[in-house]
Amino acid sequence: MRALVKYDRGVGKVKLTDVPVPEVSDDQVLIRAEIAGVCGTDVHIHQDRYETAIPVTLGHEFSGRIVQVGKRVDGWTIGHRVVAANYACGRCRVCLKGSPNTCPQKRAIGFRSDGCFAEFIAVPASVLHRIPDNVDDRTAALTEPLAVAVHATMTRGALNEGDTGCHIRPWGDRVDVRPGRFERRGWEGCRDRHQ
Repeated sequence: MRALVKYDRGVGKVKLTDVPVPEVSDDQVLIRAEIAGVCGTDVHIHQDRYETAIPVTLGHEFSGRIVQVGKRVDGWTIGHRVVAANYACGRCRVCLKGSPNTCPQKRAIGFRSDGCFAEFIAVPASVLHRIPDNVDDRTAALTEPLAVAVHATMTRGALNEGDTGCHIRPWGDRVDVRPGRFERRGWEGCRDRHQ
Protein backbone atom coordinates (compact mmCIF):
# COMPACT_ATOMS: atom_id res chain seq x y z
CA MET A 1 0.00 0.00 0.00
CA ARG A 2 1.08 3.63 -0.45
CA ALA A 3 1.93 5.67 2.65
CA LEU A 4 3.44 9.06 3.52
CA VAL A 5 6.44 8.14 5.68
CA LYS A 6 8.96 10.14 7.72
CA TYR A 7 11.94 7.98 6.82
CA ASP A 8 14.86 9.82 8.47
CA ARG A 9 15.74 12.79 10.68
CA GLY A 10 16.00 16.13 8.92
CA VAL A 11 13.84 18.70 7.16
CA GLY A 12 11.79 17.25 4.31
CA LYS A 13 12.74 13.62 5.00
CA VAL A 14 9.20 12.51 4.13
CA LYS A 15 8.21 10.51 1.06
CA LEU A 16 5.26 8.72 -0.49
CA THR A 17 6.33 5.10 -0.67
CA ASP A 18 5.10 1.51 -0.68
CA VAL A 19 4.82 -0.19 2.72
CA PRO A 20 3.24 -3.49 3.78
CA VAL A 21 -0.36 -3.55 4.97
CA PRO A 22 -0.14 -3.65 8.80
CA GLU A 23 -0.59 -7.02 10.47
CA VAL A 24 -3.31 -7.04 13.11
CA SER A 25 -2.56 -8.41 16.58
CA ASP A 26 -5.26 -10.15 18.63
CA ASP A 27 -6.39 -6.92 20.34
CA GLN A 28 -6.28 -4.68 17.25
CA VAL A 29 -8.46 -3.79 14.30
CA LEU A 30 -7.44 -2.87 10.77
CA ILE A 31 -9.11 0.28 9.47
CA ARG A 32 -9.36 1.51 5.89
CA ALA A 33 -8.69 5.24 6.20
CA GLU A 34 -11.52 7.02 4.35
CA ILE A 35 -10.74 10.68 5.15
CA ALA A 36 -7.56 12.17 6.65
CA GLY A 37 -6.77 15.73 7.69
CA VAL A 38 -3.40 17.47 7.75
CA CYS A 39 -2.56 18.80 11.22
CA GLY A 40 0.03 21.37 12.23
CA THR A 41 1.87 18.47 13.87
CA ASP A 42 2.29 16.84 10.45
CA VAL A 43 3.81 20.07 9.13
CA HIS A 44 6.16 20.23 12.14
CA ILE A 45 7.22 16.62 11.53
CA HIS A 46 7.99 17.50 7.89
CA GLN A 47 10.06 20.46 9.14
CA ASP A 48 11.79 18.12 11.66
CA ARG A 49 10.57 20.25 14.56
CA TYR A 50 8.78 17.34 16.28
CA GLU A 51 10.35 14.13 17.61
CA THR A 52 9.02 10.96 15.97
CA ALA A 53 9.74 7.30 15.64
CA ILE A 54 11.74 6.55 12.47
CA PRO A 55 10.37 5.35 10.12
CA VAL A 56 6.73 6.24 10.78
CA THR A 57 3.64 6.77 8.63
CA LEU A 58 2.26 10.25 9.33
CA GLY A 59 -1.30 11.38 10.09
CA HIS A 60 -3.65 11.15 13.08
CA GLU A 61 -6.83 13.06 12.12
CA PHE A 62 -9.00 10.55 10.29
CA SER A 63 -12.13 8.51 9.97
CA GLY A 64 -12.47 5.06 8.46
CA ARG A 65 -14.12 1.65 8.36
CA ILE A 66 -13.03 -1.54 10.11
CA VAL A 67 -11.93 -4.19 7.58
CA GLN A 68 -10.39 -6.76 9.96
CA VAL A 69 -10.86 -7.60 13.65
CA GLY A 70 -8.32 -9.29 15.94
CA LYS A 71 -9.20 -12.58 17.68
CA ARG A 72 -9.70 -11.05 21.16
CA VAL A 73 -11.66 -7.97 20.02
CA ASP A 74 -15.25 -7.74 21.27
CA GLY A 75 -17.91 -5.21 20.33
CA TRP A 76 -16.47 -4.25 16.95
CA THR A 77 -17.22 -5.76 13.57
CA ILE A 78 -16.16 -5.33 9.97
CA GLY A 79 -17.89 -2.30 8.47
CA HIS A 80 -18.14 -0.19 11.64
CA ARG A 81 -17.29 3.46 10.95
CA VAL A 82 -14.73 4.68 13.50
CA VAL A 83 -12.19 7.23 14.63
CA ALA A 84 -9.28 6.40 16.95
CA ALA A 85 -7.60 8.15 19.85
CA ASN A 86 -3.95 7.96 20.85
CA TYR A 87 -3.20 5.11 23.19
CA ALA A 88 -1.47 5.29 26.55
CA CYS A 89 0.01 2.54 28.72
CA GLY A 90 -2.82 2.67 31.28
CA ARG A 91 -0.45 1.59 34.08
CA CYS A 92 1.84 4.52 34.89
CA ARG A 93 1.19 7.11 37.61
CA VAL A 94 0.01 9.68 35.04
CA CYS A 95 -2.52 7.28 33.47
CA LEU A 96 -3.81 6.09 36.84
CA LYS A 97 -4.27 9.73 37.85
CA GLY A 98 -6.59 10.19 34.85
CA SER A 99 -4.32 12.02 32.40
CA PRO A 100 -3.50 9.45 29.69
CA ASN A 101 -2.94 12.28 27.19
CA THR A 102 0.33 13.07 29.01
CA CYS A 103 1.47 9.45 29.46
CA PRO A 104 5.23 9.18 28.84
CA GLN A 105 4.60 5.81 27.12
CA LYS A 106 1.83 7.22 24.87
CA ARG A 107 1.78 5.68 21.39
CA ALA A 108 0.70 8.77 19.48
CA ILE A 109 -0.76 7.83 16.10
CA GLY A 110 1.24 9.32 13.25
CA PHE A 111 4.42 10.02 15.21
CA ARG A 112 5.02 7.20 17.74
CA SER A 113 3.03 4.56 15.82
CA ASP A 114 2.07 4.37 12.14
CA GLY A 115 -0.67 6.79 11.20
CA CYS A 116 -3.50 7.32 8.74
CA PHE A 117 -1.70 8.75 5.70
CA ALA A 118 -1.95 5.28 4.20
CA GLU A 119 -4.70 3.06 2.88
CA PHE A 120 -4.85 1.07 6.14
CA ILE A 121 -4.01 1.67 9.81
CA ALA A 122 -3.93 -0.88 12.67
CA VAL A 123 -4.85 0.29 16.18
CA PRO A 124 -5.92 -1.32 19.47
CA ALA A 125 -9.71 -1.75 19.64
CA SER A 126 -9.61 -0.02 23.04
CA VAL A 127 -8.96 3.38 21.41
CA LEU A 128 -11.87 3.29 18.94
CA HIS A 129 -14.92 5.54 18.93
CA ARG A 130 -17.91 4.66 16.76
CA ILE A 131 -19.10 7.35 14.34
CA PRO A 132 -22.84 8.03 14.74
CA ASP A 133 -24.97 7.43 11.64
CA ASN A 134 -25.89 11.13 11.38
CA VAL A 135 -22.21 12.21 11.16
CA ASP A 136 -20.49 11.88 7.78
CA ASP A 137 -16.88 10.68 7.39
CA ARG A 138 -15.55 14.15 6.58
CA THR A 139 -16.99 15.69 9.75
CA ALA A 140 -15.91 12.68 11.83
CA ALA A 141 -12.30 13.19 10.70
CA LEU A 142 -12.41 16.45 12.70
CA THR A 143 -13.01 14.56 15.96
CA GLU A 144 -9.39 14.78 17.14
CA PRO A 145 -8.94 18.56 16.68
CA LEU A 146 -12.36 19.15 18.25
CA ALA A 147 -11.36 16.93 21.19
CA VAL A 148 -8.18 18.99 21.64
CA ALA A 149 -10.24 22.21 21.76
CA VAL A 150 -12.76 20.73 24.19
CA HIS A 151 -10.01 19.34 26.43
CA ALA A 152 -8.24 22.72 26.48
CA THR A 153 -11.47 24.48 27.40
CA MET A 154 -12.25 21.99 30.16
CA THR A 155 -8.75 21.95 31.68
CA ARG A 156 -7.43 25.44 30.98
CA GLY A 157 -10.58 27.49 30.51
CA ALA A 158 -12.38 29.02 33.44
CA LEU A 159 -15.98 28.26 32.46
CA ASN A 160 -18.33 29.30 35.24
CA GLU A 161 -22.09 29.38 35.61
CA GLY A 162 -23.50 32.40 33.74
CA ASP A 163 -20.54 32.71 31.33
CA THR A 164 -21.27 33.15 27.64
CA GLY A 165 -19.72 30.99 24.97
CA CYS A 166 -20.91 28.54 22.37
CA HIS A 167 -22.01 24.94 22.23
CA ILE A 168 -20.46 23.09 19.26
CA ARG A 169 -21.52 19.70 17.93
CA PRO A 170 -21.12 17.83 14.62
CA TRP A 171 -24.41 17.40 12.82
CA GLY A 172 -24.46 15.56 9.50
CA ASP A 173 -22.55 17.59 6.94
CA ARG A 174 -22.18 20.71 9.10
CA VAL A 175 -21.13 21.82 12.55
CA ASP A 176 -23.88 23.23 14.75
CA VAL A 177 -22.75 26.32 16.66
CA ARG A 178 -25.12 27.74 19.26
CA PRO A 179 -24.14 30.85 21.20
CA GLY A 180 -25.52 30.85 24.72
CA ARG A 181 -24.91 31.05 28.42
CA PHE A 182 -23.51 28.16 30.43
CA GLU A 183 -25.70 27.06 33.34
CA ARG A 184 -25.13 24.26 35.81
CA ARG A 185 -27.48 21.96 33.86
CA GLY A 186 -25.96 22.87 30.43
CA TRP A 187 -26.36 25.51 27.79
CA GLU A 188 -29.35 27.86 28.14
CA GLY A 189 -30.74 30.46 25.75
CA CYS A 190 -29.00 28.93 22.73
CA ARG A 191 -30.34 30.02 19.37
CA ASP A 192 -29.82 28.00 16.19
CA ARG A 193 -26.97 29.03 13.96
CA HIS A 194 -25.22 26.71 11.50
CA GLN A 195 -21.75 27.25 10.06
